[in-house]
Amino acid sequence: MLPKFLLVAGIALAPAIGLAQSTPHLYVGASAQMFSSEPFRSSNTNTLGPALTIGYQLSPRWAIQSGASLFWRKSSYSNDYSSSYYSGYSLYDRTTADFHSNLLIIPLLARYTFTDPSNPLHVDALFGASWLHGTDRSTFTTYYVTTGADSETHNYTSNTICANVGPSIRYTLGAHLDLIANSIVQVDLSNRYEGSNFSDRLSLNTQLGIQYSFGK
Repeated sequence: MLPKFLLVAGIALAPAIGLAQSTPHLYVGASAQMFSSEPFRSSNTNTLGPALTIGYQLSPRWAIQSGASLFWRKSSYSNDYSSSYYSGYSLYDRTTADFHSNLLIIPLLARYTFTDPSNPLHVDALFGASWLHGTDRSTFTTYYVTTGADSETHNYTSNTICANVGPSIRYTLGAHLDLIANSIVQVDLSNRYEGSNFSDRLSLNTQLGIQYSFGK
């Protein structure tokens, strides 16, 4: 009696066991991202950079993922101004400023799939937190007509924790490859924005790339 019951139970549970064994898997992704500071203001700045993702599919609808995004930006300007007058000619000093900014983002996100996991088109929600590590270097150089050049450099480092939430779309091309697109709003949780508008805390990270699943 007992062996027959185990046989029937095993046949009934076989699909669920098979699904449980086939669902958990590791996935990796590579993408291009655009980071937008103050995205809801006309003065927003967009910066492009690469991103890598590593994640683990826990069930047909739930996954966790992390990775790293790197952004960098360079800019400069110069200004001439009259310093003296000699033999009928104006002499000009020149000041130049060079700015170098780098931003590293490391997120830890949960992903929930709203659509049928068996369909090729997946609509997901991403939510969690991220660590933002920024470095800025500013170099100011003044070229004096009479005394030569004088330069000074300032370095600044910031570390910020953000809360993240946003939509994601994945389209399955085959057994292991997906196209992915998402747009994540990041909310700065630091105290430096106390007394300012909530929108000042917001940034937007938009991603477009591919994702490969192992053992799917």
